[in-house]
Amino acid sequence: MSGCLVSLLVFACFSYPLHIPAIVSVWLLTVMALCGEGLVMIKRKRNAVAILLPVVVAGLTASVNMYGMYSARTLAVREWIPVRVLYHSGAIRAAVEEYGKLYDKMSWHKDFCFEYGRALYKAGSYGKAENVLLKAMTVSGDPMILNILGRSAQESGEYGKAEMYLLRSTRRLPERVYPHYLLVKLYAEPGYFDRVKLVREAEYVLNAEPKVNSTAIKEMRQKVEKLLENKKLWKNK
Repeated sequence: MSGCLVSLLVFACFSYPLHIPAIVSVWLLTVMALCGEGLVMIKRKRNAVAILLPVVVAGLTASVNMYGMYSARTLAVREWIPVRVLYHSGAIRAAVEEYGKLYDKMSWHKDFCFEYGRALYKAGSYGKAENVLLKAMTVSGDPMILNILGRSAQESGEYGKAEMYLLRSTRRLPERVYPHYLLVKLYAEPGYFDRVKLVREAEYVLNAEPKVNSTAIKEMRQKVEKLLENKKLWKNK
């Protein structure tokens, strides 16, 4: 039993086992078995009952509360699924309105928060988008959230904040080219122009070796080269 707990603790250092109900059940049963072994070792039955009874009551109470919470979440997801079609079909305004109605029920869901924040950004509601995406960061480690936060801050003229978000994105997944490309565009802004930083990030975009070469990478590099030419920082040979 102890070995089982140790294995789960080690597993949790590299993944998210508590997101899987079956693993949580195994963990709870293991804890209960260990508690049972401890109770058997108690010589006086009264003492064992005095310890066991509060534990059972607390466990039943927690189970009822968890069941109620997950039932409410299941119903909220069922409401969200038909609304999600609006987001994926590009009906951003309609999606923002419908997602807003579900936000209080679905703020725990990482995909919902990401889609809602991205829709708000596309709709031009940069302040609301930032609030929702910051909430998304509490339930997800996706660096794309930081990229959209950076783009949103840049669109609203908050260049320092945009740089902060984008630099955080590059540190989270250093091999990704996209946040460096966004930094190139940020440093090329007339109100935030920085020649040294622009050239540094542009060199990264042009020389980085991505795991998978894609059309998106090629397009980003072409745009960076064109931007450098316009800024007279690059001569196309």
